[in-house]
Amino acid sequence: MENFTFTGYKDTKLNCYLFTPNTEPIGVVQIIHGMQEHGLRYKHFAEFLTDAGFIVFVSDLRGHGHSAVSPLKQGYDTGDIFNNTIKDQKLICDYLDKTYNLPIYIIGHSYGSFLTQKLVQVLSVPKKYVLVGTSNGDSLIYKMASSLSNLASLFGNKENKAYAVERLSFKAFAKKFENGNWLTRDKQIFDEYLQDEYCGKSFPYSFYKSMFNALKNLNSGIKNISKDKSILLVAGTKDPVGNYGKYVKSLHELYLKNGVNAKIKLYDEGRHEILNETNKAEVYNDILKFLKDN
Repeated sequence: MENFTFTGYKDTKLNCYLFTPNTEPIGVVQIIHGMQEHGLRYKHFAEFLTDAGFIVFVSDLRGHGHSAVSPLKQGYDTGDIFNNTIKDQKLICDYLDKTYNLPIYIIGHSYGSFLTQKLVQVLSVPKKYVLVGTSNGDSLIYKMASSLSNLASLFGNKENKAYAVERLSFKAFAKKFENGNWLTRDKQIFDEYLQDEYCGKSFPYSFYKSMFNALKNLNSGIKNISKDKSILLVAGTKDPVGNYGKYVKSLHELYLKNGVNAKIKLYDEGRHEILNETNKAEVYNDILKFLKDN
């Protein structure tokens, strides 16, 4: 594994990890991680993909991990963080395409899957995309969260921690699970997450305002998705982000309605971090099959 810095949009320095196979590579996988975490949490999955012949590139998203100013300033950016991150990932995709001249694949988890939903509408090079632990941004809960974050930004400092928004979303998710663990049935992974200084930290209102406003219009360019692209949606039936599979199904149906080549698989009892679940080997192999199929 190689650790280096990539220059993103407006010269933002992004901490990145590159995993390379020991054999002749067959493609490049660009992983886009979720919110309140970082790229190195995907090391196990990346090594699985390199064993299968893929080069894997994962960055700490702007405002996340070592790309953030500090562990205490997670989720902060000087501008519209969601759309600035889209521009970062487009630059990374262009870099990977020019550097390796191999097929590019994008895999996005959670917040990363929302970014990927936008990228599939605007990028031309990657033909396959995987949405992990995803949801449908048109859903009522996200529209309500957008209104709340916009309102809070009007009456307070938008850089303050968004405790109110988080109590109504992620904190609320946790109440339905033993020990608040809505992420994975793997207790060791959850314990590591809790102990990680770059995971689970409260984000500012500016982050949520950017994200939820983007989610409201996330499907606006769905008709721009070309017919030669294909999308795989994977999630757990116990994942509250996708409303226990309902919002994942509605997104899949929306894709099909608009002529997009989309497949879906829901994993029984799986929680939000399906790549860190107790049945992750099954998930890994399903994703690998999708990447390798013609």
